[in-house]
Amino acid sequence: MAKMLYEQTDEDHYLTIVQIMEQLDKDYGISTSRGTVGDDIKALQELGVEIAVESSTQKRYYMIGRRFDLPELKTMIDAIESARFIPKEKSAALVKKIGSLTSFHNTEKLVRNVEVENRIKADNEKVYYIMEALNDAINSRKKVSFQYFTFNVRKEQKLRHDGYTYVFSPFKLIWNSGS
Repeated sequence: MAKMLYEQTDEDHYLTIVQIMEQLDKDYGISTSRGTVGDDIKALQELGVEIAVESSTQKRYYMIGRRFDLPELKTMIDAIESARFIPKEKSAALVKKIGSLTSFHNTEKLVRNVEVENRIKADNEKVYYIMEALNDAINSRKKVSFQYFTFNVRKEQKLRHDGYTYVFSPFKLIWNSGS
């Protein structure tokens, strides 16, 4: 029931007890009564799930108090889509995950129309994981080492700078105009 309310309801969209009962039966094979649904909602509220109840001809229930509100989700999406180091496919996957943090009614409101001029997204997903490894090294105060390489005409890796291994202690990652 909590999942159903989380995914399908918000301040503009609600479910009645009858709709909850029908959906529990249809989707989960759970046959229940009005009283049980009401008791379950009270139990969820006592556990800290913020469910609003609107009295009408039928009581209407909807989820409130989500972890992020829509402007916060939109800001995260804008940052992800404008970050050059995050590949397009990874950006799309992250945006989809962010969409799951609100009701499915609100996911269409998360479609952004932000375009960053002269911004080419990285093709290599490894950059995303390299950034994470560097951040982990900073947090654990460890040194990192790496070598530069290039590809020859046969698409084989060839070490640059005579194979010199660079070692340094990263201090901070800087996001410079999305790169």
